[in-house]
Formats: sequence, C-alpha cells, structure tokens
Amino acid sequence: MTDIVQNNAKKLSLSNDLTKDEWESEHKKLLFYRYAARSFVKQSRQYAENKWGADYVAECEQQFELDLDLPRLEVKPSLNPSDKSGGIITIEGISKSFTMWDRKMLDQFKAWDNVQINKAIALLEPVEKRLQMLRSSLR
Repeated sequence: MTDIVQNNAKKLSLSNDLTKDEWESEHKKLLFYRYAARSFVKQSRQYAENKWGADYVAECEQQFELDLDLPRLEVKPSLNPSDKSGGIITIEGISKSFTMWDRKMLDQFKAWDNVQINKAIALLEPVEKRLQMLRSSLR
C-alpha cells in the first residue's frame, strides 16, 4: 500500500501546461481513487470492527483525523427514512429528478392541453401540500 500521508492532502498540484486529454486522464483517476477509497475505508473499518469492535474503530478514526489534521465532517441530518428504502427514494433524488424534468419540459408547457395540465396538477399537489406544511412549521 502506498504511503499517501507524506503527500499534501489539501492541495492538488497540476501542471499549468496540461492538455485537455491529460487533464481528463488525471481527473478520471481521481474519481476512481475517490470511489475506491470509500470502498477500501468501508472494508478496513468492517475488518477492524469485526476483530476489535466499533468503539475501537471510532476512537482510532478520531485520533487519525486529528493526527492528519483532517477537517471534521459535519453530520448532516437525514431527511429520508431510516429503513432501506432511503437508498431507493430520497428527497434529494426527487428534487434532482424534478429539476431535470422541469428543465426538459420548460418549452413544452405552453402546448399542454387541459388533460395534461390536470394530470400534472394532480401529481404535484401532494408536494405542494407538504411544502405548505413544512413552511408553516418554520420557527
């Protein structure tokens, strides 16, 4: 395993004279490394948890983050159910899907007939009702 600790994890040094092809190649590697690192960290964590327990792993990771001067990751509150369905449907995914649909349909709305408009209204009304309920809950 490569000792990456000796490198500066906060700044990427790219040559000023990279071509588009060279940058694409390097960026593609970085995306792969990001994916692989997540998978490898998960596997390493599971190995240690099975062998020494979750508390040990949590303590070690906290100390490693301090040793490596890594920024503390904010724990973001989940807006999705805690069961496995969160991996299938999330509020963030719904928002992205709607935004993409809206962008694609923008020019077509003016040509809709009443049947299409009523169908869209019926599908969007539950979202509007939830939005109103959430807005009224703001303090």
